[in-house]
Amino acid sequence: MQHQPGRLHQQNKPFKAKHRTKGAIKGASGGRVENGRLKAAAALGGAAGKEARRNAAKQRLTAHRAELVAQRRTGVGSEVGPPKTVVILPLAAASATGARALLDGLLAHAPAGGDMVRANGERLVTVALQHPTRQRVTFVSAPPPSFAALDAAKAADILVLHVSAIDGIDASGEALLSALCVQGVPTVVLALGALRELPGKAQAQAIKYWTSFLETKFPDESRLMPVRAPSDLAAMLRHLSSARLRAIHWRNGHAHVLAACAGYERGSDGGIDAGTLILRGHVRGRAFSARALVHLPGAGEFQIEDVRRLSDPTMAGGAGGGTRGSARGGARANEMAIDDDGAGTVDADETDGGAGTGGARARAPAVVCAPPEVRMSTRYDVEPDSLGQEQTWPSSVELDEAAAARARARGAGGSAGGAAGGGRGGKALAADDFKLGEEYAAIWAEALEDGGEEGEESENGEDEEDGGEEDGGEEDDGMGGARSDDEGAPRPRGRGTGRARDVDEDGEDGDAAMAMAVDEIDAEADAAAAAAARRARRDADDDERFPDEVDTPTHIPARERFARYRGLKSFRTSPWDPKESLPAEYARIYQFDDFRALQRQVLDDEADADADPERARELIALGDFVEVRLRGVPLGVARRCGYAQDGGGGGAEGGGLVLAVCLHEHENKMSVVHYTAKLHPALSDTAVISSKRDCIVQSGFRRYVGCPTFSDHSARASKHKLERFLHAGRVCVASVFAPAQFAPAPLTIFALPPAGASTLHGAPAALPPVVASGSLLGVDAERIVLKKIVLTGHPFRVHKRKAVVRWMFFSPDDIRWFKPVELFTKMGRVGHITEPLGTHGYMKCVFDGPLLPHDTVCMSLYKRVYPKWGRFRFANDEADEPALEQARAAEQRAAQES
Repeated sequence: MQHQPGRLHQQNKPFKAKHRTKGAIKGASGGRVENGRLKAAAALGGAAGKEARRNAAKQRLTAHRAELVAQRRTGVGSEVGPPKTVVILPLAAASATGARALLDGLLAHAPAGGDMVRANGERLVTVALQHPTRQRVTFVSAPPPSFAALDAAKAADILVLHVSAIDGIDASGEALLSALCVQGVPTVVLALGALRELPGKAQAQAIKYWTSFLETKFPDESRLMPVRAPSDLAAMLRHLSSARLRAIHWRNGHAHVLAACAGYERGSDGGIDAGTLILRGHVRGRAFSARALVHLPGAGEFQIEDVRRLSDPTMAGGAGGGTRGSARGGARANEMAIDDDGAGTVDADETDGGAGTGGARARAPAVVCAPPEVRMSTRYDVEPDSLGQEQTWPSSVELDEAAAARARARGAGGSAGGAAGGGRGGKALAADDFKLGEEYAAIWAEALEDGGEEGEESENGEDEEDGGEEDGGEEDDGMGGARSDDEGAPRPRGRGTGRARDVDEDGEDGDAAMAMAVDEIDAEADAAAAAAARRARRDADDDERFPDEVDTPTHIPARERFARYRGLKSFRTSPWDPKESLPAEYARIYQFDDFRALQRQVLDDEADADADPERARELIALGDFVEVRLRGVPLGVARRCGYAQDGGGGGAEGGGLVLAVCLHEHENKMSVVHYTAKLHPALSDTAVISSKRDCIVQSGFRRYVGCPTFSDHSARASKHKLERFLHAGRVCVASVFAPAQFAPAPLTIFALPPAGASTLHGAPAALPPVVASGSLLGVDAERIVLKKIVLTGHPFRVHKRKAVVRWMFFSPDDIRWFKPVELFTKMGRVGHITEPLGTHGYMKCVFDGPLLPHDTVCMSLYKRVYPKWGRFRFANDEADEPALEQARAAEQRAAQES
């Protein structure tokens, strides 16, 4: 039975406002936003507004069609733009032969009459297709899964993934697919081969399976094309010439050249340590500047000696050449001479009406060379002045005045003072003081030379207090590292992995005793590695269950152990000066006030470079075929780029194709770069990624070995907490000392192989696994990252709001030292220390409410941490030493014979 209100039940008056409130309007809209264009059209009236909308839609459609036509005429693959790049990647080592056969089949089915230019042996082939496509396509045969394959995929317009229906994808192919998905892929075509070896029903099942696989991995702009007959190759060729290209914005922001090594010239002194590397290819992305630096992935930045505009081999002598010549305002094909190596030279007096993209400015000369004073420097860091903040030396006049003042003070002090000061004149005192100053400066200089390396870690905020977080970390692999042992002495680490490998290499097969010793060492190394992995996993679990909690050491005072830490009233609002107690490494980096504003300014200046005649003559237009000569290139880098001993291209497999990227201004200056990073989902649940561990960082075109420091990602906070581990499901910020870089840029973090960094140079070794992915966040040297530790204690006696706490400290002096720091409990109480009790670390505390006996008393302490300095490198110098030594020995033998 329900209660019914009576007649006298109170009824409130309804709200009688004429207009709804902002909250009511926002709730009624349901998140919809009113279109300003439609609102303005409706103000014109019913019929007029409808007609205006139709007219606007027609104008947008016309503009879109005009843009597509212009892109087809002057874009990638057209007669004016660069050739369309098609990269063929095998997803298994067994599919390399099939990928090569696929390339030969596509070239065999190219339309008759097209010009075919082969560069660097058979790995880079450019074909000029005839009617009806009238496009130029560059086919690139990439090596097996390696960093060289990733670099080739960065420059690809269409990516052809070759998969065998029998062999499928191996582990290296899976690693390559993971890296491709992270760095971004263009239009994807999956070529399914070896279908003839399957029965008819199995062929249909294989096509269905790989179609589902392709839609899962690449849902946009992808297509499966089985290869069973020659007609399938012709259909694939038609699809490659007419497929819609997927834009990659981070790649188009830089001018780049997918080139083949055309030669290498030794230095003028005849040495082999540095020389001039010659690359040839088409300019892509945007205009190429002769004053900028050129980055070679895995090798570093180099200055441009000069850039030479050559005749396009695919346009000379064919119908396509005449079309391009007319589009640019002259019959260039008749004025160019083709060299023996397939590249022509242009007359120095030649000028054209176009700019490669249909512009009206005058073309750059045949040879473009920027003045030395405007070239970007290859130096990354700043040369610090160790005595820059010291007091300057006083002059002789100042020394004389100081001596006279001291003499007067001594004379006024009495006869004893006068006797003491009367025996020495002012000039003699000045000379003695100057001599003492020289000795003082010599002592300081000697101390700086001797103790510079020892004090580097302590100045960087990573002193001995941090336990095993930094020390001993080099013995751990890239997938796991023990957490910082703030409880005291560092925990023992697993050793012997590299030592066992050395013994195994040096051992003789016939020596049974040595073989037994090697087996024992290998077993010990495996056991140590397994123990280190278990310890890392346990530390990561402890960090997730009890974040930031440490134990107070008993062998040293807490005020000494945590001397660099301080307490904060509020982590969010308490001030922290970003310029306070900076390490010495900050004197070697560049600090930008607003890097985003600087990036906008640089890009605007580059966009307005056409208006400046001097700058315009230093630009090479998009689509031109150029020869880039890089100065100061080491011999080891030239060998990896395909340079052979006879001076020609076509080096060993794994080299030869070079991706040369033109950098913007300020992109080679060392600073603190921040990335957003997330643990890769392909990793197992037991994988551990610890902070401050060496790994391979690939950001956009750049790839280097770094040591990132992880912190929480809070956009609006002024301080950020250090994360000791990169946990699954969390987005953190990875900070590292590296050259600055313009956004956007994808981030890929690889585990550093234990065998060294040989895979950095594009060698056809196994691709390391991807451990994290993300994107570039920004460049900011003043981003404050704080390491937090929590000291815990247990209530010994409790009386309402008061309690006696033990086990947080073990000395009354430590209690008095940390008395100003606020306390809190895990159940939400806040309090402070009143006084120590006894001599064993007991202390009286008072809280804002009644304390429960099973509660835990905590104290938070913070200190600022910085990334590790000295970890950044592009290449492994040790990997280049054997090649350099062999070359030096060959030159010495040749000199002796001559």
